[in-house]
Amino acid sequence: MPSSTDPRARRFVSLAATACALVALVRLLGGCNFLGPGLSLVIDDRTPAAFKLDPKRPAVVFIDDRNSVLPTRALRDRIAKAAEKQILEAKLLDVDLISSDSLQQVVVAERFSRPRSIAEIGRSVQAEQIIYATIDTFSLSPDNSQHAPSATIRVKVIDAVNDTRLFPPDSASSASGKEPAYTLTIPEKVRATPLPRATAEIIKEHQELADELGRRLGDLFYKHSSRNPNSNVGR
Repeated sequence: MPSSTDPRARRFVSLAATACALVALVRLLGGCNFLGPGLSLVIDDRTPAAFKLDPKRPAVVFIDDRNSVLPTRALRDRIAKAAEKQILEAKLLDVDLISSDSLQQVVVAERFSRPRSIAEIGRSVQAEQIIYATIDTFSLSPDNSQHAPSATIRVKVIDAVNDTRLFPPDSASSASGKEPAYTLTIPEKVRATPLPRATAEIIKEHQELADELGRRLGDLFYKHSSRNPNSNVGR
């Protein structure tokens, strides 16, 4: 057996100390993994879910633009479809994700009858969970000069069966005195390119912003990467 003065013994002690330090670091960081024989350290920088849907309960995405913030109704549907795609690809539900298309007839009919609650609208399409989002802002420019797309929505998840809010929780506060909602924002980020003026270019950028808003809405419900390589917004 090599003595304590043997170089091989010193190398062994050094390697052991390094291994112990790496193990301690992993325990401290929590979200790390060792991959392969090379002991590659990978830090998990994903964003946790803001709320987890019940996988056993049918759900629907309801985008409400009653104040007509969006330039067209088609963008409302586009936001909902983008959110649905994220939820389906992440396999968050073991049961149906009810198409937002099914809400359209219900919302149109509501104009000619008494207003329904969000829970009643959800029950009318057999949904038990409603991902409800109201549009607050949606713009390609803050001043009709700078090219800086941005959007803001307020999000709730409603239990359609019990007519209660699941998210945000009751402990959430609201400075305005209104019922709490989760604010999701695509912040302004000035682009180097001029603000589009041609109709076709404006439509294209509105669609890109709607797609990004829908993706981020869907992202709220599962652990996801904070970096979206498919995003064109803010470039």
